[in-house]
Amino acid sequence: MLKLFGYEFKKNIFKISLLALLLSLCLVNLYKHKETVRYYGTSGYTITMMGERPLGENMYNHFKGELTSEKINDMIAYQKKIEELIASGKYVQTETYDEFFSGYLYGDRNCIRMIIDEEVKYAYLYPNTMIELRQKSDEYIEFYKDINPYEAKKGELIKNASYNRSIPVYGRYDAFSLFLDYEFSAFIIVILLIFVFSSTYSNEKATGTDRIIKSCGRAGSTFIAKQLTMLCFVVATVILFAIIDLIGLGFYYGLEFIEQPLYAIQDYQFTPLNISIGTAVVLSCLFKIFALAFIGEVIILISTLTKNTGAAIVLCFGVIGAMIFASPYIPEHLNPFTLISTKKLISDFEFVNVLGNPVPLYIAAPIIALLLTLILAAVCYIRTSPAKRKAKEVRAV
Repeated sequence: MLKLFGYEFKKNIFKISLLALLLSLCLVNLYKHKETVRYYGTSGYTITMMGERPLGENMYNHFKGELTSEKINDMIAYQKKIEELIASGKYVQTETYDEFFSGYLYGDRNCIRMIIDEEVKYAYLYPNTMIELRQKSDEYIEFYKDINPYEAKKGELIKNASYNRSIPVYGRYDAFSLFLDYEFSAFIIVILLIFVFSSTYSNEKATGTDRIIKSCGRAGSTFIAKQLTMLCFVVATVILFAIIDLIGLGFYYGLEFIEQPLYAIQDYQFTPLNISIGTAVVLSCLFKIFALAFIGEVIILISTLTKNTGAAIVLCFGVIGAMIFASPYIPEHLNPFTLISTKKLISDFEFVNVLGNPVPLYIAAPIIALLLTLILAAVCYIRTSPAKRKAKEVRAV
């Protein structure tokens, strides 16, 4: 088995052409990071591609860290000072001054407003937000407990998840927010999967190697080796691109405070999970592994349909493209592509009705994706097994 695995790995993956494709796609991915930050990031904290520090960097470094009453009072006092200086009219808007964090009076005003009115206010008042959520959950439960037990159970789950939540630290989390909603690298892996595994069985059919393998009784072990090769490739590429994405996006914002709770990111204010940002990053990788393993299985199954590798590649692009196009019309829990974007799964309370019980989407979607993958693997095994060949011979007789 190990020899077969090594052979499949070498045959499919250890290629100069694949390495060249991988490097080129990594460069494209790095450029996509820049565009993602440009259109979806918080520009006030962004480091430029030339390494220039943003206007808000010095102020952020001064105030970041544990949120204490003293620090909040300092922020408010500095905001008042800035407003008084603006009212005095002594400073020219376009000139720089050493006494300001950004060098500009109005630059400091804009930065301190963003820090206090948006970020610190969110963190400081988050426990109050959870109290309001529990109150609304109680009303929801009370309303539905007699007329719709399923909805009442949802309310209970939401209420229970809202306890013991607080955000003790002020920090910027843009890199992690963008990472958890970043889908481009997953589609790069899909392209790699197509070019690597679309020939898995088509080449063997074209050369007649598949008949030799079956006649030697090695079809089962060869099938397992091919499956393990695909899974290892998926896991390796997901980890590789996760590291690249974190470093690439972290270049612009830094990767501090990865140990803070996930709900410290404002887009995850109502996440059903009480986990750290670091745990969410790992969970994101697991979700993508489930999704891409399903896609890899689709590609391997398609490769059993034709002897022509070129036709297999075209079919793979066509089928996967059709699946992507149809994704908006498929329920999220039945669609493995949902797993590519972690934000869809864990940014809010989403449930699936299973026999009258609410199951969180982040649990239901991976399980269903796994079941679909196993079904495809079973179909693939049946198509490549010796029993299928013998059945054809019997019909021919």
